[in-house]
Amino acid sequence: MRRWMALMVGSLTLMALGAGAQTKTTSQRKAATAAAKPAPIYAPARQEVDAGRITKGKTARYEFVIRNKGNAPLTLQVKPTCDCTVATFDPVIPPGGQGRIVADLRTEELSGTVTKTLSVRTNDPKHPAAGLYMLATIVSIADVEPSDNFPLPLNADGPTETTLTVRFQKDETAEIREVVSTVPAVQPRLEPLATTDGRRTYSLKITVGPNMPYGAVPARVILRTTSTLQPELRILIRCEKGIVVSPSSLYMGTLPTKPKEPVTRFVTLRRHTGDFRVLRVTCTDPNLAPELVRLQGTIGWRITVRYKGGWPEGMVRQALIVETDDKRQPRIVIPVLARVGGSVDGL
Repeated sequence: MRRWMALMVGSLTLMALGAGAQTKTTSQRKAATAAAKPAPIYAPARQEVDAGRITKGKTARYEFVIRNKGNAPLTLQVKPTCDCTVATFDPVIPPGGQGRIVADLRTEELSGTVTKTLSVRTNDPKHPAAGLYMLATIVSIADVEPSDNFPLPLNADGPTETTLTVRFQKDETAEIREVVSTVPAVQPRLEPLATTDGRRTYSLKITVGPNMPYGAVPARVILRTTSTLQPELRILIRCEKGIVVSPSSLYMGTLPTKPKEPVTRFVTLRRHTGDFRVLRVTCTDPNLAPELVRLQGTIGWRITVRYKGGWPEGMVRQALIVETDDKRQPRIVIPVLARVGGSVDGL
């Protein structure tokens, strides 16, 4: 009996070992089969190309070389992430070969240091998605000093004046032929100055009349030039008079009908000179709960707005009513906008 039991145990052990060996052999066979299966390998020569300094209005061209280090054809799909870029590419790269992605970046609406991305999709199982990056420093044909985009605090009584300097790049032959403003209360006046270091220079005096309304009003001063590359130089001025609300209208975003947690947004009220008090904040809708806090160390206040739910689906338009002790701005209305989206149950 004992001998029979020993024979049975031995047989079972050998069967287990055989099954283990068979499993191991099967795994090895599958691994070998997978290793032997042809596959492409996506290998860009460079992932980033810097075009350097580009004059605004010119088109920057980028070229990326893509190598296929695999043993199967590599397929590409390339899509720019912005409308300012147009890309062409080789859709299929043979094994061991290389292809090109060429992108043209339009710079009319760009300024300063920019980085744009090309989104690449491939059939490489290890790199199904990748990015290629285009860098450039966009320079204008002229510099506006101290800035071409700035806030301008306005006097409560009387006009406000500021002077800018427009200095063209060295050896630039373009001239300014006209200057206009998008806001009637903002009056620009241009005067040519002596050319220094080969740079044509102008003085731009801007006068904002006392009839400018209270709050923040954006104004654009446009310098029309004789340049074909950059026919306009644009200067953005944020005219700020009295109490300024930021943002001027409060967009709550796309909201669920039943948020899991209250949705919170903020509004600030500031004034460049002179203290003021916010006496009361109310809302035209009971589903919004505004809270008022004095900002420490500044002439300003913050309103915290919370939404807990209750609005129907669709666009919502409400308002915050702010009452102050400022006789010139005793009542400030801040629009509140939101879109309520239905099936989403949380943020």
